[in-house]
Amino acid sequence: MLIGALSSGTISDWAGRKKTIVVSIAVFSLASAVCAVAVTLGVFSLGRFLAGLGLGGLLPSAITLVSVYAPRGRGALIVGSLMTAHQAGGIVAGFVALWTGDWRVSFWICVIPLFVGVPLAVGYLPESLTFLQAKGRTEEARALADRYGVEAPDATPGEKRPAGTERWGAVAALFRGGLWVQTLFFWPASSADSCSSTASPSGCPR
Repeated sequence: MLIGALSSGTISDWAGRKKTIVVSIAVFSLASAVCAVAVTLGVFSLGRFLAGLGLGGLLPSAITLVSVYAPRGRGALIVGSLMTAHQAGGIVAGFVALWTGDWRVSFWICVIPLFVGVPLAVGYLPESLTFLQAKGRTEEARALADRYGVEAPDATPGEKRPAGTERWGAVAALFRGGLWVQTLFFWPASSADSCSSTASPSGCPR
């Protein structure tokens, strides 16, 4: 998940948030199928690794789009709901495994987004406004902003990502003033989040 999350930004700058989300859903679903049919620890581990890549790449891109298109004043609520749904899915997976007596069922359920989520995302998911602006598709960005009632970002075609020094400055800003306390608390919370999402459906790896 860490590798997928760190890579999603660079990939989405090149291909767009929408394509990144679609591909991430497909990778996660297909990898879950690999886990469901695995008969050896090696195959299962490979499936889990690929599923982690997909899920890690999906969450940041999804959160970004939700933040952009959420109604004014409700962004935090909707992003929180997204993250809560992520955790709820991990909890439900464990109950499904216990209820059915077969942990593979939980992984087969994770294949459903390939046939439902991917078509819906391709057909209805809007592209990131910042990506459209950076690619010179200003009119398309304005049309989407008007359609969803959000403000189009100010950007010029071909806008580049911040330089390395500017990025480090943004990271350093997370520790200025009293923000360092929240930043340090978010790290273990995020680590626990990753551990819970990668735990086996039955609760103990076998």
